[in-house]
Amino acid sequence: MLETFNGSGVSVAELMASETDFVVFGAGQAGQCALKLLKEKGKRVLFVCDNDTAKHGAEVENVVIKSPETLLDMPEVPVLMASDYCREIGLQLKDMGVQRYYYFGFCFDFDRWQGHFDPRRLGDSRQRIEEACGLFDDAQSRDAFSSLVNFRFTLCPDSVKTSPFAEYFHPEVSPKPGDVIADAGAWNGDTAEIFHRHLQGDCKIFSFEPDASNFGDLKARIDEKDLQEAVFPVKLGLWNKSDVLRFSTKAENSMQFQIDEHGEIEIPVTSLDEFSRKEGVSFDLIKMDIEGSEVEALKGAQEVIKRDRPDLQICVYHQFDDLWEIPILIKEILPDYRLYFGHHTQNLFETIVYAKCE
Repeated sequence: MLETFNGSGVSVAELMASETDFVVFGAGQAGQCALKLLKEKGKRVLFVCDNDTAKHGAEVENVVIKSPETLLDMPEVPVLMASDYCREIGLQLKDMGVQRYYYFGFCFDFDRWQGHFDPRRLGDSRQRIEEACGLFDDAQSRDAFSSLVNFRFTLCPDSVKTSPFAEYFHPEVSPKPGDVIADAGAWNGDTAEIFHRHLQGDCKIFSFEPDASNFGDLKARIDEKDLQEAVFPVKLGLWNKSDVLRFSTKAENSMQFQIDEHGEIEIPVTSLDEFSRKEGVSFDLIKMDIEGSEVEALKGAQEVIKRDRPDLQICVYHQFDDLWEIPILIKEILPDYRLYFGHHTQNLFETIVYAKCE
C-alpha cells in the first residue's frame, strides 16, 4: 500500500487561495515566470532566493534577489520553488530547517498543470493508483512510481526518485539494431536523431508530427543530419481512428502543442493500426510523447500491439490520471507485457512507462 495517503496533502488551489505573501526560489526563466503569474493573481513576492551569490542584491521583475539564508528569519512564509533543480533545492531547504516549501515549476502553464497537484482527486483515485503500482515488474519501478504520487500529493519534490538510466534507454526496453520504430510526437526530430545515432542508422523510424512548423523543423533536421535512409517523416497525429481534430498551438514551447477541442487550427490524425495496414508495416518499438493523446493513440494501436508485441515507451504525465491509467490500459490490451517505470527529471515532467513482452 502506498504511504502517500496516510499523510496530509497540499493543494495548489488552496495554497493560492489561502496565502497572500510568498518567496520565490529561483531567479532564472522559471522564476521570472512565477513572479509574473503571482503578480497577475494579486499575490505579493517579498523577495527572490537564488544560490548564485553573484545575483544577490540585484532585481528580477523589480523584486530583490537574496541569499537563501534570509529565509531563516521568515519561517512562516511559503517558498515556491521555480527551478529545474527543485529536488536539490528542496533538500537544501529541508537541511536548513525551512518548513514551508513547494514545487512551482509548472508556473509557465499554470492552468494546465495545477490540477495534477490535488490531494482530493488523488485520494479519489487511490484504488486505481494502487492497482497500477502493483503492475510494475521491479521494486525500482514501484518506488519511483510511488515517489511521483507522493510528490503530487505534497508538492514536495525531496523524495522524487529519478531513474538510473537515460530517457528511452531502459535496460530492458531500448531501441535495438534493426528495429522498426513508431516515433509518435516527433517534434523537431530530436528523439529520432538520438535513436538513429545509438543504432548507427540500423533502424527504420516513422516520425509522426502533425504541426506544420514542427514538421518543417523535423524535415530540416533529417536533411541536415543525413537521416533520410532511416527516418521517414509522417505529417499526421496519432489517435484512435482517422479524423481531423482541433489543435492548440498556444503553448509557450512548440513541443507542448496538443489536441484541444477549442484549438485554433485543424490537424489530420490516424490510428497506428490504420497506418500499419495501409503501409504494410510491423513495429518493434512504439514511443509516444503526444501531449495527452497517449490513451487514445494506444486504443488505436491495439491491433499492432497484439500482433507485433512491440516494446513500448509511453509518456504518462500529460493528463492528471495518465500515471496510473496508462499502465493499466497496457496490461488490459496485452497482459503478457512486463511493465517498468522511469522518471527522468527532478520535477513533474518526462515520466515514462516501459513495456516489454518476453
